[in-house]
Amino acid sequence: MEQKYDNDFTMFGTVRDFMGNHTTETASVPAIATVVAALTGIISQIDAKGTAQATPLTGIATDKDVARTALEEAVFVVSEGLSALAAAANNNTLLDEVTISRPGLDRLSAEDLDTFATRVAERGATNQTALAATYAISAGQVTAITTARTAFAPWVNKPRTAVAERAGQTATIPALVRQGKLLLRGQLDPLMSRYRITDPTLFAAYRTARAIVDRHGAGGGSGGGGGGGGSTAPGVPTALSQHDESGITFVEATLPAGADGFKIYQGAAGPEQIFLGAFTTLPAQLS
Repeated sequence: MEQKYDNDFTMFGTVRDFMGNHTTETASVPAIATVVAALTGIISQIDAKGTAQATPLTGIATDKDVARTALEEAVFVVSEGLSALAAAANNNTLLDEVTISRPGLDRLSAEDLDTFATRVAERGATNQTALAATYAISAGQVTAITTARTAFAPWVNKPRTAVAERAGQTATIPALVRQGKLLLRGQLDPLMSRYRITDPTLFAAYRTARAIVDRHGAGGGSGGGGGGGGSTAPGVPTALSQHDESGITFVEATLPAGADGFKIYQGAAGPEQIFLGAFTTLPAQLS
């Protein structure tokens, strides 16, 4: 999941937990519980998509390689016997149909390998008597090609399909995040606004929960100094921008690389509660 969506997802969870801790104060407004339940559903969907997105694909490719190798080995044993039989019989048509080197098998596409394996199995069955009598190629070795083909078939497109499915999961996350934001901006924020006057402490805490924190972490950083956790001191923001949402001005402040802290979206009312702990110099917009 992209960092910006992960930041939104974290904020959704913070709001859900905050509202869950204040059901007594908000019990008089049933619509609040309904909106929080809808937000919880969106959180569950994003979590499921994120888990699917993070599922490693290396195991699928490895399993495909194992199945392909088994098919190639089964095919090569029989094709070598058939090549010797064709050469001895001066059967150039059969020789052209079944002769291939081991590296040549590796270079075939999955589809071409399946086609070649099918042909070798058919020619092996047709010439089974001669193969068994003179070249020690048993009927079991010929039928093993079909068995290996059947085992390999499901893996031909599985890595590609898995990538496509992961891309599908990735594509749905932004839409779910937008749904969550619209739910908060359009419904929960207006519902909670009533507490601005009646319970300003609750309202201020809610606005803090609604802050989107980008915990991008410290940069690689130079060494210097002993001990410590490797973090630098808080820094002065390098960039500021602002925009309005639902009548509230939000300011984005970004720290320089390697500085402790985060960038955060927070309403202009009371943002110093968030920013004083992150910056050595408070931005003018937030003072």
